[in-house]
Amino acid sequence: MGVFGPTPNPAGKTIAEWVWIPSGTPLNGLQAYCQYGSGYTWVGGTWESASSLTTNAWNEVFVSAPSGQTIQSVGINILFNSAYSGSFYIDAVTY
Repeated sequence: MGVFGPTPNPAGKTIAEWVWIPSGTPLNGLQAYCQYGSGYTWVGGTWESASSLTTNAWNEVFVSAPSGQTIQSVGINILFNSAYSGSFYIDAVTY
């Protein structure tokens, strides 16, 4: 889940993303990411395991956008331990 074509371009900046993690979610972990350039090259922030995140709360995760690039999208990569059909929320993407 993410934002395509962020404006203004956040190249060279640290991007902060706030994500809400519902309790009872079979979450393995997550990480912020950005894709850049015409090939949508992917770069991820620090992997955050479920044990380092707080459920029923907003969690802030970060990724550094490469300098001198056109950032195509930013978002959150989520990995579950089992099937999940509930909601996840991204509130703010700042840089």
